Amino acid sequence: NVHASLLPRWRGAAPIHRAVMAGDVTTGVTIMRVVLALDAGPMLAATPTRIKAGDTSQTLDARLAVMGAELLMTTMTRLDAGLIAEMPQDESKVTYAPRLERRESRIDWCRPAAAVDGQIRGLQPWPLAAAMIEGKRVAFLQSSVAETPPPATPPGTVVSASAEGLVVACASGAVRISQVLPEGRRPMAFGAFLNGTPVAVGAAVLPLPKSDARE
Repeated sequence: NVHASLLPRWRGAAPIHRAVMAGDVTTGVTIMRVVLALDAGPMLAATPTRIKAGDTSQTLDARLAVMGAELLMTTMTRLDAGLIAEMPQDESKVTYAPRLERRESRIDWCRPAAAVDGQIRGLQPWPLAAAMIEGKRVAFLQSSVAETPPPATPPGTVVSASAEGLVVACASGAVRISQVLPEGRRPMAFGAFLNGTPVAVGAAVLPLPKSDARE
């Protein structure tokens, strides 16, 4: 099996998304034997890659797919030649990557900016991190950690809104959102969103209702 993480970290259904959301610096692919336990088989080979600042789960998925295919071919050749020494996984280092749920779209601005940025980049292409802007449900597609907001800025407050993006204060630091997906519309730069929905500095970007479970 080709697994999209460096086992034993992130066994389970969503290893790429969970790595981005957790703020991991490195991930990779592992070739392993399939056993009855979840992703617990002995490892035959692994190769790492750095998670870049702008990576989303989609861009990382594409890169790992190529890496996994190449590593699988190399591993099968070496296995056929008797050159592979299988290695058991260290059970003391196991972490799990459960499948994504719609409720994870809801952003809690009372977290550090890096955590919110990881949530936005990691929940792609589904369920997408989202919030309420001027009464509209808006999903976020591109983000980065922004400059530190002015002192005593409450989390969820708009620090700036321009063609360069929407900057929202977090518990520490701020996040810049540069591409959005308004409900019922196509993806667009935040500057284009501003043309139809003015957003004032000091306004609140509200979390989704807890009952919100839409795609």
